[in-house]
Amino acid sequence: FVLRTRLRAAAVRLATTPQRIIEVALESGFADVSNFNRAFRNEFGTSPRAYRARHRRDPISMRPIDASDVR
Repeated sequence: FVLRTRLRAAAVRLATTPQRIIEVALESGFADVSNFNRAFRNEFGTSPRAYRARHRRDPISMRPIDASDVR
């Protein structure tokens, strides 16, 4: 239960912040990025990097960001 909660909070940060993955991992209580990547993949079926690319959101509107938003 605690692990799942930490991973879901990390997923939100990945989708809404530009933080580096290692920073998200450490702030989520993982000692290293390797353990974070493994746990994240087990929970979500994809790597943190791939999750971020697919779920990237504007933190203010929470709408998906697409290429037309980037100038």
